Amino acid sequence: MPEDKLLENDITFQQIQSFLVIAKNKNLSKAANELYISQPALSKTLKRLEDSIGVPLFIRSNQGVTLTDAGKELYLTFNSIYDNLESTIRHIRTLTPERKLLHIAVPHNYDHCEDYLPIKQVINRYTSSYPNVQVIESLFDLKPLCRSIEVGGVDMVLIPSFVQVDTPLFKRKHLSEIKLCMVVSSTSKVKDLKTPAAFENEVVFAMSTTDRASDMEFNSRICSEIGFKPKKIDFPPNIQTTLHAVHSGLGVGICWKYDYSGSEQNVRFIGIPADISRSYIDIVWNPSEVIPEAQQLIRMLSQRNDS
Repeated sequence: MPEDKLLENDITFQQIQSFLVIAKNKNLSKAANELYISQPALSKTLKRLEDSIGVPLFIRSNQGVTLTDAGKELYLTFNSIYDNLESTIRHIRTLTPERKLLHIAVPHNYDHCEDYLPIKQVINRYTSSYPNVQVIESLFDLKPLCRSIEVGGVDMVLIPSFVQVDTPLFKRKHLSEIKLCMVVSSTSKVKDLKTPAAFENEVVFAMSTTDRASDMEFNSRICSEIGFKPKKIDFPPNIQTTLHAVHSGLGVGICWKYDYSGSEQNVRFIGIPADISRSYIDIVWNPSEVIPEAQQLIRMLSQRNDS
């Protein structure tokens, strides 16, 4: 027996709904309009129901239709069935709510930098705890990453602390440390930062954000605290260009470690001490527009950092 049949009389829930709407409107034409079907189709549905029950359910007249005694008794039963069904469906929907989207903008190295692993673990725990929320992580280069939170379309942004965001009304919080590195060619004899003179008068390729003055100040400070003066500081459009320039012997780089297939075969990453880099992964969000689902994730990320 098909799943939409009721008992052995082959009564469907479509027939129950049609019967109740006809009884309410007392007119086949009005009932058909409410159900968005044609009147002949509704008449056929009603006839099948009456054939299944075995007795007439309505008295037809030029003024419309009225319930027979059998129809009145059946109306009470069908109305109760339909109300219980609607109530059950509403309850089920509260148990399995519609999936909501939580959009996070992340840097382009998000999948190739071990510094993000603790944050990913928190996000994975969040998605396990809130299966009705779909988390979308979109990759951006640093410049569009800055703009993504300003123009909207994302709920939060994971961004390096050295990136300036001109959003005074937004909130920003450190989550974890970023390990910046000096990048040298794989053929370089430099193994560590104990001999900073080896970098003297080298071109330094650094990461570019939306504020060139801040970029220059940040990278000049790092060079100074390591103990060398660069020939100049240049800002390639992306980290791949930086790695290629370093591999080609055009200079050295300052960036985060980039675990990408082939990159470590061409260059080497020398860690910059944390007290020099003083860089973090920040989370930025708009408190006036943040959705409840994003608020919970922000709390989980903050608790991890505070613990």
